[in-house]
Amino acid sequence: MVLSPVAANGLYPLAETSEIIGAAINSKYRRNEMTIKRYDLCSRMSQAVVHGDTIYLSGQVADDWTAGIKQQTEEILHKIENILHSLGSDKSKLLSAQIWLADVREFDEMNAVWEDWIDPENPPARATTGPTLAHHHVRVEIAVIGVL
Repeated sequence: MVLSPVAANGLYPLAETSEIIGAAINSKYRRNEMTIKRYDLCSRMSQAVVHGDTIYLSGQVADDWTAGIKQQTEEILHKIENILHSLGSDKSKLLSAQIWLADVREFDEMNAVWEDWIDPENPPARATTGPTLAHHHVRVEIAVIGVL
């Protein structure tokens, strides 16, 4: 397909735009459909979803809600590591992390555990915020995205 010059208004003529869009939809990337696999699912969510080579983990919380922020963070990171390992990945392949703290004043305690846990050569992009969490005993929730 050869594109003609852009019109004076800076847009391609509509027919050519349609050809470009059609070509993109029919490209080799669209023809090779990626699979979606869901793990440990229930009616409302999956603990992990793998799409192509990307792993999406649901938000993880500690099972021991009586523990403090340090212990809850350690437990969550252990759970994340186990899930990644079961899918054939590890923490060095994390792309991003979202961390929700019930009380942002506990940031330093949580962050100390996080810094001891992450692969210092491959830290993921990260965001941390302090919203109201689903249960008042949950101190921290962490969701990550990684690759196989």
